[in-house]
Amino acid sequence: MMIAVAGPLTLANRSLSSSIFAKQQLTASLLAQDLAEYVVAGRGANAGKSDTAWLGNLSQCTEADPCGLDTLKGFDVSGNSQGMVQCSAPDFESCRLTFSSTSGTYGHDLSMPGNGINKSSFVRTFALSSINDREAQILVKVLWDQGITRRSIILRTSLFNLFKEI
Repeated sequence: MMIAVAGPLTLANRSLSSSIFAKQQLTASLLAQDLAEYVVAGRGANAGKSDTAWLGNLSQCTEADPCGLDTLKGFDVSGNSQGMVQCSAPDFESCRLTFSSTSGTYGHDLSMPGNGINKSSFVRTFALSSINDREAQILVKVLWDQGITRRSIILRTSLFNLFKEI
């Protein structure tokens, strides 16, 4: 009886592949959390607004028509996000993040390609769904390709209108 033993190169290859996946998964998780926190900041930027405007222009992003957000951009004086990106199905390529090797940040700025800003491997979308006039659900998806496999992280959380009078 002969037992096949994996050679050191096979084990090293598997270890390298696992560490690359772990790094990409961690990055995707942090990108999802970043966008969720940006939406929470949007709620704060709209403090005291009417019941229908407490999420500003972020409420136009639905599961049927998700959006992207450049979280490096802030909110205007009306409380609307200045970093809104419309995603286009089916591959949502328009919501692919860029990466700046100069600053180490992710965004949607392709206005200066070649100056350290390049397309990343991550596509990030989000959608809001209204539960009632006091609660909305945030759904953030981060997708990336690893070899021939499409990977994803999905973050779902609730957001409450803390400024609505009871």
